[in-house]
Amino acid sequence: MILRDSNRSLLCGGAIIRRNAVLTAAHCVEGLETSDVLIKGGEWKLGIDEEPLPFQIVKVAAILRHPDFKAGNLQHDLAVLVLQENLRFTKNIDAICLPEPNLIPTQNCIATGWGKRILQLHAKNALMHRIDMNIMDVDQCQQVMGEHFQSALPHYNTNTLCGFSSIDQCKVDYGSALACADEAGRYTLSGVFSWDTGCRQQGQIGGYVAPDVDWIQTVLDTPLKQLRRLDRAYNTARTAQQ
Repeated sequence: MILRDSNRSLLCGGAIIRRNAVLTAAHCVEGLETSDVLIKGGEWKLGIDEEPLPFQIVKVAAILRHPDFKAGNLQHDLAVLVLQENLRFTKNIDAICLPEPNLIPTQNCIATGWGKRILQLHAKNALMHRIDMNIMDVDQCQQVMGEHFQSALPHYNTNTLCGFSSIDQCKVDYGSALACADEAGRYTLSGVFSWDTGCRQQGQIGGYVAPDVDWIQTVLDTPLKQLRRLDRAYNTARTAQQ
């Protein structure tokens, strides 16, 4: 879970991809100072200090947005949050595996979360839930988007997985992982929830940005000092454009 430190608001979900790194949607942290962003791992029931298993809160050291991400457009809506210290892996805190590049599983998929409105309200005692998610093929998604959801087309590209479910898409949190089973039955990270076409239970689409594994690996292999410079340069350029 992604938090804003200055007001302790809940922003989005996220996927732990290494002890010191979380992947989320870039729009979730756009416009925020890195020092104002926290990661909360192991949350299950909102608003409760005494969880069945303890959570962990860690500060963020650097935020790296995908180089093709542009504010206001949700294509390439990915950001890696590099942490100031490692998360401790426990029964309720662990990393999800990244898929092989260009081999994104799209079968037996699930998404998790509390729900966008629940996070905004910081609703006490709300429990995390899971949603079984079906993924359209590219041609089907493009057809459905073109016929019914043209307003969402600017956010769509071929790196977007279109998910649909019998359950309200808005019960998933932006930035949360889409986990799908690979050929060995192991769940891997197939997408990050970025946008949706609405909150009705049926007929709506959720847009999941497929992970750019090569870019993510480059970030993970880069020294923190250099990542901080890149983060500062991004914020300086953003401020100059305002």
